[in-house]
Amino acid sequence: MQPFIESNANNILFGGSVILALIYQLMAYLGIETAQVITLLIVFCFSGVVGIVRTLALKEHLKGYLASDLLSKALMMFIPFIFALVAKNISVLYVLVDYSFSFLILGELLAILVGIQSIKQKKPIQELDVYN
Repeated sequence: MQPFIESNANNILFGGSVILALIYQLMAYLGIETAQVITLLIVFCFSGVVGIVRTLALKEHLKGYLASDLLSKALMMFIPFIFALVAKNISVLYVLVDYSFSFLILGELLAILVGIQSIKQKKPIQELDVYN
């Protein structure tokens, strides 16, 4: 009996290609630059890795981190898309799309720096809530 991934590799690749094509079509329709999305995704992923390492280094509950912080990071990825959807009708608001990407990237860079400092000091540091 073959493992699941080997037996369904073509279906998985086709499904992933369809999802990626839909994301690129949505970005083209909304007028969002690919570089902004890729940069935000890379910063979110790096911030998630730093958060997991910090959670493990401080011996905190990993399940709690995964449930709260990673879920909030994934949902924050939709904020610029919502602004772009609104800006599709009111073209003046396209400035908010660029600002939201920049704001989220800077906020995650701050979270990365706080996470690294927390690992270095071996104690949790109260993060500044940049988003709120």
